[in-house]
Formats: sequence, structure tokens, C-alpha cells
Amino acid sequence: MKASGKIVFYNVNDGNGMIMTPGKGKFPFQVMDWDDYDRMPSVGLEVTFDIAKEVASSVRAVSHEPQMPASHKEIPPQRDTAYRKRFDTLMQHYDERPQGIELHRNAQKCIETYFSNIERYIAKNLKYNNSSGRLDFLLMRRFILTTYNNLSEMDMNFVTPQITKIRDDLLQMSAVYDDFKAKNNLPHSAFETVFLQQQDNYVSMEKHSEEVSRFLHELQQKEQYLEQRLAVKSEEMHVLAGDALEHAEEEYRVLKGTYVDVVHMCATLSERLHEDQETMNEFRSVHKENFIESFQSLGEKYEKLLLQTLDAQAFIFDIVLWEKAKLSRVIKRFFSEAQIDGEFSSKTYLKYYLSSLDKEKLSEEQRSLFKLYEYLKKVDKYTTVILLDDIDTVLELKRICTRAGLNMFIKTFIDESSALAWALANRANLFILSDTLQQTSGIDFIEQYREQSPIRPKVMMVSNYDAGVFEKYGIDSVIQRNYTAKEMIEKLKKLLGECDG
Repeated sequence: MKASGKIVFYNVNDGNGMIMTPGKGKFPFQVMDWDDYDRMPSVGLEVTFDIAKEVASSVRAVSHEPQMPASHKEIPPQRDTAYRKRFDTLMQHYDERPQGIELHRNAQKCIETYFSNIERYIAKNLKYNNSSGRLDFLLMRRFILTTYNNLSEMDMNFVTPQITKIRDDLLQMSAVYDDFKAKNNLPHSAFETVFLQQQDNYVSMEKHSEEVSRFLHELQQKEQYLEQRLAVKSEEMHVLAGDALEHAEEEYRVLKGTYVDVVHMCATLSERLHEDQETMNEFRSVHKENFIESFQSLGEKYEKLLLQTLDAQAFIFDIVLWEKAKLSRVIKRFFSEAQIDGEFSSKTYLKYYLSSLDKEKLSEEQRSLFKLYEYLKKVDKYTTVILLDDIDTVLELKRICTRAGLNMFIKTFIDESSALAWALANRANLFILSDTLQQTSGIDFIEQYREQSPIRPKVMMVSNYDAGVFEKYGIDSVIQRNYTAKEMIEKLKKLLGECDG
């Protein structure tokens, strides 16, 4: 059955296409079914075809030229020259461009340019390196970002401009690290993107070669099609005579001429494409080894700098998240209702999540969280200020805490101003204070810290006064001045929530 329609899809790579009729019928076809040597199939072309088993065959382009009266002599076929213009343009490019590939920028300059961009990001985030601690970003990355999402979903007012800024800086730096790591782990990729893409002649030749390769593929398909049409036309001429034979011979001659042109263009472009590939391969081989060696030697240095910044950012992000969480009624209610015991921290939150898992049916990702928990138990130390009125007492208390292996990073002072400056700079979250200091009282000191810091620290007061005296000042624990090492350790363990291990 005959039908007509329009080509709505055609893939020059595999020769498959689709025709849609005015009635919205769809019929697939292949280039082998194309029966028009004057035009090649293309999207939007109107065609006629036969339908056999829901597939189009004998597909031909519809001619919109006015039909000549039967009495007029048929117009002789014309050679297809549609491809010649593109071929000539490509050959002109070959003739005009410089021979070979000139080095536009040496390997060292390319590497310096790439790493200078990383240095800008590191310098931009240098302020984070002043933090008092570090968290392994690579180990924490997924968990800390998931924690942020969970907390912000619990409380719609949780996210502040400060939290957003720190998170955005962390994500940006993370993307820089991931890009660097991909290049450092795959030197060939780094060579391609960092070195070769800065070579103007190479990039120009590469783009032109890609264009030639695409056109060559089209020509090769055209060549196969013309070869098949020539074979069909040759068979037809065996059974024709008279004017019909004469016209068929003329068609064959024109078809043969087009075929010869296409074969010549294919051969010429294949040769030029091969020459370009050899030129580019030689350029790569000359510069690749030196580039990779230099890139990887600097890579070790910059990986340390990137991770140093990321670890500091992760530490600050973690602190700020949980300090904000402590102030959220919604989150505090969740912790209370879920019976989550312990300090508001990633370690406590992760412990709560892990307690709900069936250890016999853990996924690989869940197993990694148990490793993360062990890591957090080791590094989740309280940034501790010991500020007493006597140097010997300060040093003795530090020895007690150190020997007990308590989860504390300790800095000792007898001078209030030095202690306050360090505590603010390092976001101290645990204080052990004398009720009387050299210039002020322990209460006045902790009030100054609370006014200037977003941190709400735990506070132990060393005093002979009863604990009730300090309740209204938000003091968490009180110990008598004549404490023993055992009493101090027990008090601190209770304060830090470490009594249950």
C-alpha cells in the first residue's frame, strides 16, 4: 500500500529513521529502504513510500517541482554536488592553518594557572584554619550534610545566615577538592583538561578533526548507498531498450560520477584525518610525561592544603550546627521524646541512629557509620579552659584530667584576659573555674564569655560554697576546693556524660 508523510527522525550514524503520515501513523525505515539517489534522507523531508508489515520501504523524496507535460522531453539527471561545498570548506581550512602544533603555553605555566585557582579558594577560606580542632571531612562529609538536612527539616527556623555561609563555603571547597582529586587520580584527564585545552593550535586541530570525522561518516554512508544504487541500476538496464535504456544509462552515468566524487572525498579526508591524529599523538607524547610528573609532585602539597581547610571547615560547621540545635525548642523536644541522652553533638546523634540498626543486617554504608562513630569518640574532645587562681593547682588539675584520659583538649590559665581571648578564638565549650580569680570572679568571667560567644559551654565551679548558690548563674557542676583526684574525675565524667562509657 502506497502512503506519504514526513521524516520526523533520522540518525545518520546507524541509518535508522521514522516517518509520520498526516493521520499520525508512524513507520520506521532504514537507509537500505531509501530509493532516491538525488537526495539523502533528512528530518522534515516529505516522502512517499510503500507499507509492508508496518514498516516503510521504497522510500523516495516528494518533488515539488512542476511536472513537465508528457510531450516534453524528460530533463536529464544532474550530478549530486550537495557535499562538495562542505568538502571544499574543510579543505580550505587545511590549506590556511599553520603546519604542526605550536606550543602556546608550557606545562609549568599550565600547572601554575590551575593551582593558582585552588590557591584562591584556599586563601578565601583561610579564616577557618584558625579553628581549635579538625574533623576528617572525607569521613564526615555525607553524615554532616545529612545532619544539616535533618535538623533544618525538624525546625524551619534552624538555618541562619551564619550556618548557610559556612555550609556554602564547605560545599564550594568540597567541589574544588573533588575536581582536583579526579585530575590527580587520573593523570591523563589532568593532561587533557589542564594542559591540552590551553594549547590553541591543538584545540583548533582537535575541533576541526571532530568536524571532519562527522562529515566523513556521512560521506561513507553516502558511498555505501550509491554503491547499492549503482548495482540496482545496472540490473535494471539489462531488461530495458530504446529511450528507456538511454535514460537509464544517463542516470547510471550521473550516479557513477557522484559515486566517484564521494569516494575521492572520503579518501582525501581519511588521509588528512589520519595525518592530524598522528600530529596530535606526537604532540601529546612529547609533553605528557613532563606534565604528569610536575602535576603530581605539586598535587601532594595541594591535597594536604585542601584537606587541612576542609577538615577545619567541617569542624566549625559541626560546632555551629549543634550550638544552634541547643537553642531550638523543636530539636530539644525531639531529643527529649526520642530519649537521646548526652551532649548535643554529632557523636550523640549518630549513636542514637546506630542504636536503631540491626547489626546482623547492616549495609556497607551503615557499617561505615560505625567506623565514623568510633572516630568521633576519639576526636570529639571538649575544648577546655582551666582557669584557677593558683598556678600549682592549675597544673595539678591538668595532670589529673590527662591521666584519666578524659575527652578534653585542655588549655590552662591563671590570667583572666588571656583565658578569655583564647576561649573566644577557639570556641571553648568547657570551663573549670575558681569562684575567685586574680581580678574578677568566676561568675563574672563566664558571663563575659557568654556575652561574646555563641557557644553555651559546660561550667564547673571550684568553690567551698554550696552548689545552690550557683544555680541561678547556670553553673552545671560545683566541686569543693579540697577535692581528691577521684572526686574530680567522677564529677567531670558525669558532667561530660561519660559515666556509661
